[in-house]
Amino acid sequence: MAHQFYFGTGNLFITPNSANPTPINVAAIQNVSVDFDGDLKQLFGQLSFPLDTARGKTKVTGKFEVGQINAGLWNAVFFGLSGAGAQGVTTGQTLYAYNEGPTAIPTTPFQITVANAAHFSQDLGCYNSATGIPFQRVASGPTAGQYSVNTSTGVYTFSSADNVSAISVVFNYEYTASATGQNLPVVNTLMGNIPVFRLDLTNQTKGKNSVLQLYACTSSKLQFPFKQDDYGMQTFDFSVQDDGTGRILNWATTEG
Repeated sequence: MAHQFYFGTGNLFITPNSANPTPINVAAIQNVSVDFDGDLKQLFGQLSFPLDTARGKTKVTGKFEVGQINAGLWNAVFFGLSGAGAQGVTTGQTLYAYNEGPTAIPTTPFQITVANAAHFSQDLGCYNSATGIPFQRVASGPTAGQYSVNTSTGVYTFSSADNVSAISVVFNYEYTASATGQNLPVVNTLMGNIPVFRLDLTNQTKGKNSVLQLYACTSSKLQFPFKQDDYGMQTFDFSVQDDGTGRILNWATTEG
């Protein structure tokens, strides 16, 4: 009798349930599991053990863990945003400048324009490079130890006292890049909407193939923990349902 084995996580493909969908080859798969759970109903009489057993509701659930970030995957599996405006994945990204500087506070008008001022989007604070003490943000007219910022131009204004003290500043802020990367701006949508996707799990071990096709899946949970000394792994939970034609899944193997 021929034998077939399954080694490793295999390859995972996600196909959104939409017109002309673009399949996603999920990269850096770490773990995948699929669980079958049948609700058993048992008939008892006067004796200790059941007289008969039948299966009632049955569910198929699972999860997969991914090491590579993909905004399109998040949207296809969990958020399902589409349409005009801020919904769905768009080209562009939010970047950040971390500890830019130090830059000495100049003379009148005591202003510093950060390196990415043309695309400035969000102030994340600044601090004295010598002492590490953060400056306090104010709306205008800063005094010693304070600053104001024009978020439209990326220009920071400090006090004359800090110029006299020869203080240098280190900046943290966010800025945007419109031509590269991906943005997934999540908006508030009506309850009841949920993305449906197809999941194909393939594997080849010692020249023998297996394919698990789950035709209609939905996700209830997306976890993205941040760790101090390890890669951030995204975990997606999913459940399987009827695809509208009575199909649930297909399991194909070379041997069996």
